[in-house]
Amino acid sequence: MKMLFSLAACLLLAACQPAANPYTSESTPYPPAPAAAASNVDRSSYPPPQRDFALYHSWAWRNAEVPAGSGWASSQLFTDSISAGLDRRGLRPVQGQAEPDLLVSARVLTREVEIHQPPEVGGFYGHGPYGDGYGVGVGGAINSTQQILGVQIDLFDARSGQLVWTGSAALVSGYSDDRQAETLRETVARAMQSYPAD
Repeated sequence: MKMLFSLAACLLLAACQPAANPYTSESTPYPPAPAAAASNVDRSSYPPPQRDFALYHSWAWRNAEVPAGSGWASSQLFTDSISAGLDRRGLRPVQGQAEPDLLVSARVLTREVEIHQPPEVGGFYGHGPYGDGYGVGVGGAINSTQQILGVQIDLFDARSGQLVWTGSAALVSGYSDDRQAETLRETVARAMQSYPAD
């Protein structure tokens, strides 16, 4: 029995011996890098440089197209609001035959949204001349229509034609003429808020 155990142990030890290493120091080395590798830099692997918005001072409408209005927002009211919003960010309309730094494209959208408010429920409890009382009042559901005003502004680099900034905003608008003009100006100002300050 001891003989069989010893023979089995020898066989197990022989099976656990490591195999020969297939990798040797005589492997083929990598070929040398081409001569141009030192001077040819792959710039796509680096992040693009941060744009310097302080270089932009003037603007003009892209493709010389004044943006159209929408519904009650006339083209004149819209372009005046855009011009005022750009002016607050330090951007002025280009003068004469000079080349602008930025080209501006903008659009205004209006749509009506129906708002549904559930009915209001109220209760009361009190003492009166005819005894104690408790009651419940239920108001009817309220359906109303509100006007949503949306503005999108896109700025393009005039030299490269590349889109460099875009901003948008939306607000609930009233129906009176004064309130609509105020809402349009406020929406444009909000859309321009994310434009990098000097």
